[in-house]
Amino acid sequence: MVSEAIRRKTGTNRRQSMAMQTDESGKLPLKLKVVYALARYTIRASYVIIGAFANLFYLSLGADLQWMAFYIAIGRSLDVLTDPFMGWLSDRTRTKWGRRKPFFVPGLIMYNSLYIMFWSPPESLSTSAINHWFGLTYMFFFFADTFTSVPYYALGAELTDSYEERNSVYFWSNFLGQLGTFIGILLPTGIIMMTDNTRLAYLVMAIMFAVVHAGGLTGIMVLIKERPLPSNIGVPFVVIFRRVMLNLAFQPLLISWILDWSAVGLLSAILPLWVQYVLIKPTGENPEEYKKASLYLGYCACATFLSAMLAMPLWLWLGKKIGKRYGWLAYNVANSVTCPWFFLLGEGDITGAILIAALNGAAFGGQFFVDSVTADVMDYDEFLNGDRVEGAFSTITTFVPKIVLVATTALPLAIVAAAGFVKNLEWPCEGEAFIAACPKAPQPQNDAVVNVITFLFCAGPVILSLVACYIKLFYPIKSAKVMDAIQDGIVLHKEGKAAVDPLTGRTVKPVPLNLSVKEQKDRWLLDTFSMSDVASYQKTRSVQTLKTPVVVMLGLGILLFIGGLITTAMTFSWLDNEAWAWVPILGCVLCGGVFTEVVYYSMKFSAVGKLHNAQLFDGGATSAGYEVFDSPNALVEQYLTRIGPKPKGRYGIGLCRMIWCWCCLPKDMEEEEDNGSSGPEAQGSSKQDGTATEKDHASSLAERPPTAYGEAEEALAVR
Repeated sequence: MVSEAIRRKTGTNRRQSMAMQTDESGKLPLKLKVVYALARYTIRASYVIIGAFANLFYLSLGADLQWMAFYIAIGRSLDVLTDPFMGWLSDRTRTKWGRRKPFFVPGLIMYNSLYIMFWSPPESLSTSAINHWFGLTYMFFFFADTFTSVPYYALGAELTDSYEERNSVYFWSNFLGQLGTFIGILLPTGIIMMTDNTRLAYLVMAIMFAVVHAGGLTGIMVLIKERPLPSNIGVPFVVIFRRVMLNLAFQPLLISWILDWSAVGLLSAILPLWVQYVLIKPTGENPEEYKKASLYLGYCACATFLSAMLAMPLWLWLGKKIGKRYGWLAYNVANSVTCPWFFLLGEGDITGAILIAALNGAAFGGQFFVDSVTADVMDYDEFLNGDRVEGAFSTITTFVPKIVLVATTALPLAIVAAAGFVKNLEWPCEGEAFIAACPKAPQPQNDAVVNVITFLFCAGPVILSLVACYIKLFYPIKSAKVMDAIQDGIVLHKEGKAAVDPLTGRTVKPVPLNLSVKEQKDRWLLDTFSMSDVASYQKTRSVQTLKTPVVVMLGLGILLFIGGLITTAMTFSWLDNEAWAWVPILGCVLCGGVFTEVVYYSMKFSAVGKLHNAQLFDGGATSAGYEVFDSPNALVEQYLTRIGPKPKGRYGIGLCRMIWCWCCLPKDMEEEEDNGSSGPEAQGSSKQDGTATEKDHASSLAERPPTAYGEAEEALAVR
């Protein structure tokens, strides 16, 4: 079959030339897997530990819950812009050290310094100053995390092209991440038990994490090689954004991953409150009850992550037996059946809490499937577009875990505050110079607060996991055979031949290679718009064809952004009112949510004028600077006919696709995949052999593995 033949003849060469340190089968040495995974020891653990322990720690110092939620919302709103920008910047970087490594040295200095500062607020701070210390160190730490972690995750996707080997790479990455979380929880818990000093405990944990993180990134810079730099200049941000959003395999991945991380974030954010106010139920007169809650929280968290580590080899084995996709689905099912057992527990049931936490952790051990699936999606993007933008897709690896904290940390905490949460009471202490050094006694909460905490902790993750599992049913890369068909198509494209898209059945011609700078810029200018918009403009030559939808969406985004700013400014003083603190927080979230849309459509608006003035559609347009195509008009025709029409009987991916189009996909993108080839049938004149003959196309259809094609067909069928 053509799949095996291509893999024998060219697949090995492709892996050797791109994934620099793999063997002929695409496997990476264990030493390099561990070196890469070492930085993950800190990165993933820091998200969980901040989510699980920071709230309780800063509440014990006298911080206000609503102010903490507000700063968290601001930090996550900034991530909406900084994470996609960092992915774009990493993909565009060209240095002799590579695209990713130049960010590691300044990144590790900022990252580790700010992490230590976050966990060591000065004792001389007042209650108000504690709020601001939390907010500023929190926001700047996550900015440093973006600066460092986006290139780090992008590098991981470049290590191997093997469908199966990616499971192993991300198994080790997630295993060390779980180990770091376990030790990061166990260490401060042990120090608190021995010294009764909470501040010292978290400071030691932060220093330990900083040392491991710096050592891991240093090992990567010394031992791991990057792939050869792409020859073309960096892809514009607006083009990358459209590529990511139009990727058929990425769409269900993103929706389900948001739900997955929402469930994890909700558990980590509400667990401290559940332990403090459901498992213990404070009397309001004993400051030691906070320390007791910290120990109970440590017991539950240690059980969770120890169980996750022990279960990970079982998940890896299960993935080999039933396949990556079904292992990914099983992970969700396991999560959804473990959380409801917490409903059975009451005051003092610490043994039951530890056992159920261990059961929940065993389900959490399968999370590495998500990273492996993301790397497969990047290959599909390369098949469609001819180059790799790991940074853009890896953005979601850091972006999603952080942005869902808006929904799973800031807003739930605001809801708890609105239900009538009573903050910790400052307990009189003699001989202490500063307020922050005095103990704070947790207070009893009313039934509404307890019920809200219980529902969010026990039922919320179950609902989110079940919906995520349903969405994953629409993920179209179902097996290794489908992935092989995608990688075979990449090889055919590099040979200048057309290939069949195994997910849609369309014939996809290769993106022309070796374009001049002028041709590449004009090509990206076309890629800024959907094929249907370009075809309509070609017919009418009216700039309004392109401008009107862009202006409408830009105006809507600006109005929503201004509305969020006004809401936040007018209700800022409500942060001191527990019942209404959620209003300015929601306004802040709204600003962050629409800011990326405003930036995106502002860039598109600028591109409208450039495309109109470029005269690409005029038969007599100048060919100056063109080396591959005879004229700009030929470039346009090739762009409009590169992706063939959808074969009869293909209907997309059902409900998941409809949800994406209605709720997530910018309006100018909705018709892109449905229209296929929107332009004239003429292919244009090209100076290179960039298209396949009908004989080549018929041969590729006839020889393609029927199993892979059939599974792709099944993935797209409306059931």
